[in-house]
Amino acid sequence: MNVLILDDIATSRKLLRAQLEGAGLVVVEASDGVEGLARLKAGKIDAAIADVLMRGMDGYRFCHEYGRTRNSEIYLSLSTLPPTPRPVMRSFVAIWARTNT
Repeated sequence: MNVLILDDIATSRKLLRAQLEGAGLVVVEASDGVEGLARLKAGKIDAAIADVLMRGMDGYRFCHEYGRTRNSEIYLSLSTLPPTPRPVMRSFVAIWARTNT
Protein backbone atom coordinates (compact mmCIF):
# COMPACT_ATOMS: atom_id res chain seq x y z
CA MET A 1 0.00 0.00 0.00
CA ASN A 2 1.30 3.47 -0.95
CA VAL A 3 0.56 6.19 1.61
CA LEU A 4 0.95 9.92 1.03
CA ILE A 5 1.86 11.98 4.11
CA LEU A 6 1.10 15.71 3.91
CA ASP A 7 2.57 17.85 6.67
CA ASP A 8 4.51 21.11 6.65
CA ILE A 9 6.63 19.99 9.62
CA ALA A 10 9.46 17.73 8.44
CA THR A 11 9.83 16.10 11.87
CA SER A 12 6.18 15.02 11.87
CA ARG A 13 6.59 13.51 8.41
CA LYS A 14 9.74 11.71 9.50
CA LEU A 15 8.08 10.20 12.60
CA LEU A 16 5.02 9.03 10.70
CA ARG A 17 7.16 7.70 7.83
CA ALA A 18 9.17 5.57 10.26
CA GLN A 19 6.03 4.08 11.77
CA LEU A 20 4.35 3.35 8.45
CA GLU A 21 7.43 1.93 6.76
CA GLY A 22 8.02 -0.22 9.83
CA ALA A 23 4.59 -1.71 9.15
CA GLY A 24 5.55 -2.51 5.56
CA LEU A 25 3.87 0.43 3.82
CA VAL A 26 5.43 2.56 1.08
CA VAL A 27 5.48 6.26 1.97
CA VAL A 28 5.46 9.36 -0.26
CA GLU A 29 5.80 12.81 1.35
CA ALA A 30 4.48 16.28 0.58
CA SER A 31 4.96 19.50 2.55
CA ASP A 32 1.56 21.02 1.68
CA GLY A 33 -1.64 20.38 -0.23
CA VAL A 34 -0.38 21.72 -3.55
CA GLU A 35 2.58 19.35 -3.49
CA GLY A 36 0.26 16.57 -2.30
CA LEU A 37 -2.05 16.98 -5.30
CA ALA A 38 0.99 16.83 -7.59
CA ARG A 39 2.15 13.61 -5.89
CA LEU A 40 -1.32 12.10 -6.37
CA LYS A 41 -1.19 12.86 -10.09
CA ALA A 42 2.38 11.56 -10.43
CA GLY A 43 1.94 8.09 -9.01
CA LYS A 44 -0.23 5.40 -7.48
CA ILE A 45 -1.40 6.45 -4.00
CA ASP A 46 -3.80 4.26 -2.01
CA ALA A 47 -4.19 6.45 1.09
CA ALA A 48 -3.33 9.94 2.32
CA ILE A 49 -2.83 11.39 5.78
CA ALA A 50 -3.08 15.19 5.68
CA ASP A 51 -2.28 17.57 8.50
CA VAL A 52 -5.18 19.95 9.07
CA LEU A 53 -3.07 23.07 9.62
CA MET A 54 -0.39 23.61 6.97
CA ARG A 55 1.06 26.65 5.28
CA GLY A 56 -0.11 27.15 1.72
CA MET A 57 -2.93 24.70 1.04
CA ASP A 58 -4.14 23.15 4.31
CA GLY A 59 -5.58 19.68 4.81
CA TYR A 60 -9.20 20.78 4.43
CA ARG A 61 -8.49 22.50 1.12
CA PHE A 62 -6.46 19.51 -0.06
CA CYS A 63 -9.46 17.23 0.54
CA HIS A 64 -11.77 19.67 -1.23
CA GLU A 65 -9.48 19.98 -4.25
CA TYR A 66 -8.92 16.23 -4.40
CA GLY A 67 -12.69 15.73 -4.39
CA ARG A 68 -13.08 18.11 -7.34
CA THR A 69 -10.32 16.62 -9.47
CA ARG A 70 -9.95 13.00 -8.41
CA ASN A 71 -9.52 10.28 -10.96
CA SER A 72 -9.27 7.43 -8.45
CA GLU A 73 -10.52 6.53 -4.98
CA ILE A 74 -8.16 6.69 -2.01
CA TYR A 75 -8.52 6.56 1.77
CA LEU A 76 -8.23 10.08 3.23
CA SER A 77 -7.50 10.91 6.85
CA LEU A 78 -7.16 14.40 8.30
CA SER A 79 -4.93 14.61 11.32
CA THR A 80 -3.35 16.89 13.84
CA LEU A 81 -0.67 14.38 14.67
CA PRO A 82 -0.25 13.58 18.35
CA PRO A 83 3.26 13.43 19.84
CA THR A 84 3.34 9.80 18.69
CA PRO A 85 1.60 8.84 15.43
CA ARG A 86 0.77 5.30 16.57
CA PRO A 87 -3.06 5.64 16.49
CA VAL A 88 -2.90 6.84 12.87
CA MET A 89 -0.37 4.15 11.97
CA ARG A 90 -2.53 1.42 13.51
CA SER A 91 -5.52 2.42 11.38
CA PHE A 92 -3.47 2.27 8.18
CA VAL A 93 -1.94 -1.06 9.12
CA ALA A 94 -5.51 -2.36 9.53
CA ILE A 95 -6.47 -1.01 6.08
CA TRP A 96 -3.31 -2.52 4.57
CA ALA A 97 -4.07 -5.89 6.15
CA ARG A 98 -7.62 -5.89 4.75
CA THR A 99 -6.50 -4.95 1.25
CA ASN A 100 -3.69 -7.51 1.15
CA THR A 101 -5.50 -10.65 2.28
